[in-house]
Amino acid sequence: MIAELVSAGSLLLLYAAVVMAVTPYVVTHRRWTSRMPRTAMSVWIGALGSGGVAMLASLGCAIGAATELASRPQRATTLSVAAALNGIGLTMAACTMTAIGGGLICVIAYRLTVGVTLRRRLRAGVAAAVAPASGSRSAPMIVVRSEENSAVSVPGRHPVIVVSSSLRDTLSREQLDAVVEHERGHLIQRHHLLLQLAHLQYRCAPLLPCARSLEQSVHLLVELAADDHAARRCGRRTTVTALRALGSATGDPALQLRAHRLETRTRSRRHEASHG
Repeated sequence: MIAELVSAGSLLLLYAAVVMAVTPYVVTHRRWTSRMPRTAMSVWIGALGSGGVAMLASLGCAIGAATELASRPQRATTLSVAAALNGIGLTMAACTMTAIGGGLICVIAYRLTVGVTLRRRLRAGVAAAVAPASGSRSAPMIVVRSEENSAVSVPGRHPVIVVSSSLRDTLSREQLDAVVEHERGHLIQRHHLLLQLAHLQYRCAPLLPCARSLEQSVHLLVELAADDHAARRCGRRTTVTALRALGSATGDPALQLRAHRLETRTRSRRHEASHG
């Protein structure tokens, strides 16, 4: 029984290590992830979740092996000694994972506390500089007086989309609707939680290969997924013009690249339709 538990725990630990090492390389491969950002994020979440379950299962195997050893101290044969050494090694690994898990819980609690505090401060600041609001009840748009060309979604029990007055005056009504739908896409798809998870993964394993690039890739993937949401709701051409106008206003070249991505996808679909 002890040998089986040791073997199972070792395999589970090996699986978790392989998943943690390989997944960043898969998700940061831009060629396919840029075409299917939501699929890429699902792959990342699935791999991360299965790796976490494997680590917890290995912890259970370690506890089971240690319990079995403690209940049979009188059977000190050569085989049981080898199994005991393996069980002790697995138990030490499980204790290490428990410490990591406790640290992760503390980091998560801290980040959630900071996030709630920041959202409350933002809402308090927004309430002091609000113009008439519009939009859906689930995520109304609020315009604040500001010279910055910006739009941001604020998650929470009562999510809001904050748009600067400068951006409202810069964009046309259709373009502004596309920007608002982009931010609403962040809220609907819970992108703020994915960003927090990516940040926590990097902070908890900064030495993991591609850990930093994985966090950056998740930031890009949520933006691309929100662009696709806006394109479905407001039309691809309107979303492209909104991205280009916003890129010209802010001087951010990434917005121009995202607009080019939507244009390229439109051309590819037209080409496939004409040759279908």
